[in-house]
Amino acid sequence: MNAWWLLLALGQEDRDGSQTPTLYRAEKALFEHGDIRWLHDGQIGGFLDSVFDDPWFRRQFPKAIKPSVAVGRFSDRSYAEGGTLYFPGHPKTGRPTACNFSVLHELTHTLAPGHNHDRVFAATYAVLVTRFVSEEAGRELARSYRQNGKPGWVPKNSYGSGPAKTTR
Repeated sequence: MNAWWLLLALGQEDRDGSQTPTLYRAEKALFEHGDIRWLHDGQIGGFLDSVFDDPWFRRQFPKAIKPSVAVGRFSDRSYAEGGTLYFPGHPKTGRPTACNFSVLHELTHTLAPGHNHDRVFAATYAVLVTRFVSEEAGRELARSYRQNGKPGWVPKNSYGSGPAKTTR
């Protein structure tokens, strides 16, 4: 599963040397994708364990430290802060809930600090999706970043408490 071509394609700097932001709208394709999996409480930690236990991941991100998981201060969004990934609480249990794409998105913030939704972030996120969800989902995300990398899209919260931002 070699997706480094994606890093080259998305990680190129613009002519003026700055990086073009690619924001949430491009990720809409993932939330309509068949590979979406909803994770509750300990399942989020288990998914992160599978990522951090992967030899490829350890080679690519040797200094990465597995973040903890908690319910965030906001009921409608996920975010990464410090060494913790925060997710909305499930309406019945109050425990963290997120989909596999949101977990990887927030993890990307810890792996690419200072690259808040720019091309480096997008490339890293797409590589993680390719590796830990499916090649098809990674290709779809890369295609969507190329076509729709514009701000403004916020995914629907599947638990019915209104729109939920999956990122900061």
